[in-house]
Amino acid sequence: VIDSQENQILPEMGAEVIKFASEEMTESKDVKEDWQQPAAQILVTMGAKYPSIVLDEILTRFPTGGVLPHFFIVKTLGDFASSHSIATAPRLSEIMNRIVPL
Repeated sequence: VIDSQENQILPEMGAEVIKFASEEMTESKDVKEDWQQPAAQILVTMGAKYPSIVLDEILTRFPTGGVLPHFFIVKTLGDFASSHSIATAPRLSEIMNRIVPL
């Protein structure tokens, strides 16, 4: 649905959808693929139009200091980077600074 309506989603609504999907994805510390996977896919899809907002949201939920992030944060970051490599490249240093200590 988001793919077909992408051009009609205003930035304010896009930011709310991104935040909601991120919250739903990480609400449970357990892996609950039935709702976390669709939430992750929403983030990756929204990244086509709002890559910086999505990446900011993912990285705010990726703890620093060697703390293990939620499984779906890592998976979504990988899926996002794979789908939106040009948007990801300028932030690789920031991403690697969070991943390497793990």
